[in-house]
Amino acid sequence: MKRFGDYWGDKANITFATYLTGHRPESRILQAKSGEADIVFTLAPAMIPQLADTSDVNVHSNLIPRTLFVKLNSGHPFLDDVRARKALSMAINRAAIAKNVLSAEGSETAQLLPSSMSQWYVADLPNDEFDQAEAKSLFAEMGWEADESGKLTRDGKPFQIRLITYADRPELATVATAIQAQWAELGVDLVVDITNSSMIPAGHADGSLEMALIARNFGFIADPLPIISTDFSNGGGDWGTMNWENAEVDAAVAELMQTRDTARSTVLSQHVAKAIHEDYPVLPISSYSQHTAVNGRVQGFAFDPFERNYFINQMDFK
Repeated sequence: MKRFGDYWGDKANITFATYLTGHRPESRILQAKSGEADIVFTLAPAMIPQLADTSDVNVHSNLIPRTLFVKLNSGHPFLDDVRARKALSMAINRAAIAKNVLSAEGSETAQLLPSSMSQWYVADLPNDEFDQAEAKSLFAEMGWEADESGKLTRDGKPFQIRLITYADRPELATVATAIQAQWAELGVDLVVDITNSSMIPAGHADGSLEMALIARNFGFIADPLPIISTDFSNGGGDWGTMNWENAEVDAAVAELMQTRDTARSTVLSQHVAKAIHEDYPVLPISSYSQHTAVNGRVQGFAFDPFERNYFINQMDFK
């Protein structure tokens, strides 16, 4: 694209720009290191250390209203008991994933929305409820027993389940592998399938989806209510709950769509957030951190947490 001289706002100093898309994180990090690209978005956290010796590249890390979570098929025979969903949640070491996999220590969460969206954030809930002993106890209550190899079985069937995720966001595959290893200690045989993101709504529609690891953006607009309504009420949606019904959540969301009373809206939002947390139809893992490499010759870079504006007319080259 080229600079538009008659633009009514701040005039751009950069005369033209090229935008290149690519889903391979290895290619993106190489473009940042070589200077082939001035700005590289969505760096894989595990690859950021490769830029440590590159003096002319700066890395910007920004929390955004996007949450990484596991979508569950609550109608699956292994997952239709809230105790099973809770046990799986308690067997995820979120703090370890945030620090060691995502390079974003402190971003772990067991809630859908970050504390910055206080209306939807329940302050007295733990961000990490890791307790593998309690998780094993819950599975034992439901009749699951560990066989000689340590795998959970019930009625002669092993607890084997399939999780799909996609490569567009490079950290998802790594997080899926971490969850696979953590659940293996519990005795769950998790099969991870890296596929196209379109397979998630397709699997939701035809009922074949068992689990999916998703990075869901709740910040398309300033108020997340329309997305919450679509994803978590009245049977859920492609990127939200599956085979999960909660009449209280449905009623609260319906009232939220109508009320203009701020105090009442806060009460209802808190009720929805707490109900989703207590019934575990999805398993939040971490609030999302966007990592961006910016070449040293670029001045005035700024990141929009809602990912709508590149602020290119505010940037210049040294």
